[in-house]
Amino acid sequence: MNRQLNSRCFLLVLFFAVSAATASDASIDKCPSGKNRYEIKKSTSHKHSKYAPKHNTDDLFQEFRAYISSFDGPDDDNSDGKRDLLAVPHWVAYQLNGLPENSVKEADSNPELKSLYKYLRKSYKDNDSYFVEPDIPNDSPNWYSEPKFEFLLNSSSGGHKNSSKGIDDSYTHSDWQRGHLAMFDHAQRILPKEEGHRAGCNTFYFWNAVPQNGAMNRNAWKALEDYTAAAANKYGKVWIVAGPVFENSTFRTIGDDGEIPVALPDGLFKVVVREDENGKVHALAFYFEQDYEVKVENNKSRPIPVEKNWKSCGKKILCQVCEESFSRLTSIKYLEEKTGLEFPSSLDVIRDQIPNTYWNIQKQYWSLRKTKKGYRSNFYSDCFTQFSE
Repeated sequence: MNRQLNSRCFLLVLFFAVSAATASDASIDKCPSGKNRYEIKKSTSHKHSKYAPKHNTDDLFQEFRAYISSFDGPDDDNSDGKRDLLAVPHWVAYQLNGLPENSVKEADSNPELKSLYKYLRKSYKDNDSYFVEPDIPNDSPNWYSEPKFEFLLNSSSGGHKNSSKGIDDSYTHSDWQRGHLAMFDHAQRILPKEEGHRAGCNTFYFWNAVPQNGAMNRNAWKALEDYTAAAANKYGKVWIVAGPVFENSTFRTIGDDGEIPVALPDGLFKVVVREDENGKVHALAFYFEQDYEVKVENNKSRPIPVEKNWKSCGKKILCQVCEESFSRLTSIKYLEEKTGLEFPSSLDVIRDQIPNTYWNIQKQYWSLRKTKKGYRSNFYSDCFTQFSE
């Protein structure tokens, strides 16, 4: 069963600003929308599938620069004689590379980094490294439609023949966010920089989204995404697999009348894999429950996310207590039992393991980001130093 750490997790967000020019790269525009979207291309330098679960041939599969996705097809996953049509991916997988390493000592000799170096001198040692996320426009375009999902509307394939709108409309009047499984910021690490921008924009497909509790998405899930980014900086690369969990053969959906019913997950999982210098694999597996309450309006019921389980840390330097933010460690085997997925045999040696600690990711590996107020860094100190190896 899911193993939880019996401790409160104190989240310290270290925010700092230094005066620095913040003009965006003029050669990179905001994400296009509609018909002007960027072409979907495969990556030639990433092995996104290395630790991905087995793909069911009855489902749909798509490769992007920054991730791959296995989307529920017109099949019958729960063997009830009816096509499921979940309108969500079963899983998304990707290889996340670390950022280029910068020397704190060398920052002193770069006039453009003088103000940054003043901060580094206070918080880092000269022999430390630091990492800066790409300075790319961080805008959010409209979510893109996908012709391959027309089976959701096609009655001949068991689709919702009364639906007249796309998946995006189903989220619009719900209380659930379009939750990224492959993070927008992670995708922007693709090189060169222009390709990273295109890769980030192409995370806004429903190949990459499930209904997610907004408080979870903004807090514990976001912190875990930042942790995996820091882990990639330290180890050179990590592999991430994420997806929905459905506890029962029947499930609730979001979407109003005339819209595609989108299956509401009972939880989300994430598996993070790394390899050490000897080729040995290590993994952290997480399961985040996603509770909801049923609200009845005009004789119609709809699921409402329970947000009190995911306390908001806001923008204060010293945040509120984030209870259980990182207490969702479990085993890959447990996730397989929950989802019916089959992870590759290369993970057999650690399939049953439930880690007792997190990987110790020291402060210098947590990325800096350029903002309008200067450079910003999130360092979740107590969450990791207390439970790290």
